[in-house]
Amino acid sequence: MALILAGLLLMIYGYSRIYHKDFWWWDTVLLWQRLNRPLVRSASWERQQDLFGLFCMGVGVLLLVIFAAGAPV
Repeated sequence: MALILAGLLLMIYGYSRIYHKDFWWWDTVLLWQRLNRPLVRSASWERQQDLFGLFCMGVGVLLLVIFAAGAPV
């Protein structure tokens, strides 16, 4: 049960990193403003969010596959 929950949560988190970039951008800007460092939204930042989101979704799917295969935890 814990693998299913962890897998689904990772998949939702990864999905939000990919498709809700504006929220994550706003959160990042607030952090860097507190540290007195300007930040510019760039294509590399967008790509980094996509890759991190895909990584989280992949790990979530892997956890679900491990659970489905019946591997002992």
